Amino acid sequence: MVLTIFCLFVFGRIYTYADELLSPSSESSSNFSTEIQNTEEEIESLALAGNGTESNPYQVSNVSDLQTALAKPITSGNALYIQLVSDIVYRGNDKNKNINKNTVLDGAGHYILYNDTSYDQSLFETSADNLKGTSKNV
Repeated sequence: MVLTIFCLFVFGRIYTYADELLSPSSESSSNFSTEIQNTEEEIESLALAGNGTESNPYQVSNVSDLQTALAKPITSGNALYIQLVSDIVYRGNDKNKNINKNTVLDGAGHYILYNDTSYDQSLFETSADNLKGTSKNV
């Protein structure tokens, strides 16, 4: 059996996979596709600009960035600052947009749009008490 190696260059990293993973009939094919998608999302999230302060808010350009920014810790008594740098479209399966800290979301003129057929989804959720949330320019 000859084994062909497939190399994939994603955001500055090289990944190799055996050609049998690329076979559309194999179960591994879906794993391969999912792995690439997850890797791309992880790499995008690692590139989150800003530090979450009022003078240097997290720069968010997609749902993954928003989820990453909302999960960042902050010092007690402070607020988390997030600024949109592009329009965001999310679907019902984009979960974990939980706000559990004081948060300021500056849309900078961009929008967050829900695009799915299920209407029982909320944009943000919280189970915390005494939160202060601000959204502006959205």
